Amino acid sequence: MGSAVSRLTLAVALAALVITPVSARQLPTTGGWEIYEDDPFCYMWSDFEGPGDTELSLALNIDGRVMLQLRNTDWSVKDGESYKLAADMKDLSIVGEATGSKASAYPYKKGLMGTVSVPGFLAAFAKSPNIHFYLDSTDSKEFDAKNAIVLDKLKLGGSGVAIAAVQRCTAELKRKADAAARAKAEYEARWRTIPKDPFAKPEAPKK
Repeated sequence: MGSAVSRLTLAVALAALVITPVSARQLPTTGGWEIYEDDPFCYMWSDFEGPGDTELSLALNIDGRVMLQLRNTDWSVKDGESYKLAADMKDLSIVGEATGSKASAYPYKKGLMGTVSVPGFLAAFAKSPNIHFYLDSTDSKEFDAKNAIVLDKLKLGGSGVAIAAVQRCTAELKRKADAAARAKAEYEARWRTIPKDPFAKPEAPKK
């Protein structure tokens, strides 16, 4: 595997981070990747030629979290079940657990998704010419590289400019979210000394 190995947990993704183009606003395609904005995150998506037409999505949340989603129409992944995976790139290899899921909009496309918290992951993804995914189905608690099987080998052409587009999109979402939070705080501070209903009687203290 890659020259640097890091451990991670691909945890169950939050419902708000489920990646589906149905609810998202599509931005210009960049580097061969489709780019979407879907508050509170932006993401890049591509499908790949091969058995089951594997799809790969990478999302960046405004709080900095990164999520990966890998789907294939041929896979018999069980929804909610944990799987031991490894992802190998040019300068970084990661191992951990991913969670089985199916897209609500496309239930026939089953796959794996979760958050990635490995430092340098985005930079490695942007520079690597490809990414290889491996599955360990043994009973070993640790990832058994010797007995792992290949899930898929995907080319990451254009991923550098696509990630840059996702980062710009997410930065704009964060700017808007921060501005909205400041406006709300200013509004609440402005009217804090005026009661909502000055005629309401205060509740009696509980005995």
